[in-house]
Amino acid sequence: FVNWCLGQNNIKGAGAIGNHYLNWGTKLDVPTYGAIVIFKTYHLGFYMGENADGTLKILHGNWSNKVT
Repeated sequence: FVNWCLGQNNIKGAGAIGNHYLNWGTKLDVPTYGAIVIFKTYHLGFYMGENADGTLKILHGNWSNKVT
């Protein structure tokens, strides 16, 4: 999903495999809206903020074949 979104905006991503993004782009110390988040499972998503309990709001796809 992340790679597809990047491609739709003429940005060359690191491909469809999540761990390929470990050395792609610039690592941020503090998350910024729209930044790519890499989970320990190498699933990717876009940072959208935080919930009141401190959990992250992430826009991601290809999880149960849907975008959430």
